[in-house]
Amino acid sequence: MDQIALIPSMNGFGHTRRLLSLGTALREEGFSCSVLVPCQLLSSVQISTIVLQKNIDLKTICSDLYLDGPYSNLQNHQACESDFYPEDLHKFLAVISDTLTWVAEFNSNSILIAQFTWEKYYDSNFDDKFLNHKLKKFRKILGLEYFSQKYLSSQSNFDQIPLIDYWGLSRHINTPYSHAIHFLSSGAEDITKLVPKNLLKKSNFIIYGLENYLRNNSKPLAAICRPGLGSILECLSSDIVPILLDLPDPELSLNRSITLGNNWAISLEEFQDYNITSRIPKLEAFRFNRKLPKVYTPSYIVKNYILKELKES
Repeated sequence: MDQIALIPSMNGFGHTRRLLSLGTALREEGFSCSVLVPCQLLSSVQISTIVLQKNIDLKTICSDLYLDGPYSNLQNHQACESDFYPEDLHKFLAVISDTLTWVAEFNSNSILIAQFTWEKYYDSNFDDKFLNHKLKKFRKILGLEYFSQKYLSSQSNFDQIPLIDYWGLSRHINTPYSHAIHFLSSGAEDITKLVPKNLLKKSNFIIYGLENYLRNNSKPLAAICRPGLGSILECLSSDIVPILLDLPDPELSLNRSITLGNNWAISLEEFQDYNITSRIPKLEAFRFNRKLPKVYTPSYIVKNYILKELKES
């Protein structure tokens, strides 16, 4: 089977979007890709829809190993008619996974795209030596600039890659913006339950996919969002000011501190401290004065990092 399996974490849209963008670029290089989602995935989850919209093959894999992250909301495993099992992953030319470490057990040409791993943050009984043993089985670990955790970047098979503009949102950098401040949904949690009720106004639209929204609507000045890497990168790529929530989650807390520390975003607390009449002028001034990081296309990442590994496999 001359095909590449893409296996994203189900814990929010960002993991899937990251692999889908790389899968689209791999297809342009002549590879055939399949996104494998768990057989336990709830039918109401929009991840399957996102995959199919990109015309990438969607299959299911039957594995209890797939339970990942605190917001995955996967059903208990039941009998199913999945296309694949973990033992079948060796049939693929390579496997590219986002955050999931178990795939390298079944395919020696596995590439991990990750800034962190779920075991490190959410399993208090997990053995670091065992995690290092799992990480060493990957052909390559690719971590995004600024955000990669030291326990990953210290691995001998680690390479740092630049920040990714998933869907070419940089084309909206010079698009005129409105004075709107909207909410950006990550797909992991209901954002309306995370923000103060006084901010929930009818004029504040909830965006469930920035790419599709910007195609048909004016660009907002700012977006209130969880500090997930997907939301942060989409805002930075399109020059929308991220207003970041403060949530009790180690991954999100670190993303937030890095983004605020580089002056790419403002905190929700700072935004709320602004006088209501001064919020728009202050956001405009912040947007004008900040220096955005450089972002790269998925095609650049594929050509300069992933193709090398595939050719040598």
